[in-house]
Amino acid sequence: MGKQRDPLSVFYDDFSGRFLDVCIGDLYGWHTATVRSPARDGIDARGLTRHERAVQRSLFYVLNSTEAEGPQGGRWVKNTDYSFQIGAWSAPEYSGGLIGRLFRSGPRRRILTARCVRFSDAAAHYGEYATYTVDPAEQAPALGL
Repeated sequence: MGKQRDPLSVFYDDFSGRFLDVCIGDLYGWHTATVRSPARDGIDARGLTRHERAVQRSLFYVLNSTEAEGPQGGRWVKNTDYSFQIGAWSAPEYSGGLIGRLFRSGPRRRILTARCVRFSDAAAHYGEYATYTVDPAEQAPALGL
């Protein structure tokens, strides 16, 4: 049995499917989604809350997995049709009254900007610039997904 997914990521799979349908329906166009996190939701080393990270994980999982029966059923398989690109996360906005905003302790809202492109275009673009190196000092930091 494979590694179990984070239940919070699974919770966002329906949203991810709908958002990816919009992105795929308008390839190369940037689209936004609002992600809300409850107060005191932990923030990771990359500045994302548990809910923001779960949305990000879910988007990549839904795009790159299959629920079909068979040897690849429910497993991660690289989507060779589309590539998902996150353009940016907006600065966090806090609510919960003056105290929540001042101390950044209330519920948090961020806007995700992302798009889908054809996988072949993304691979060709990144193939021009990206090279693999075994030297950890020269590698880009891990995404932490």
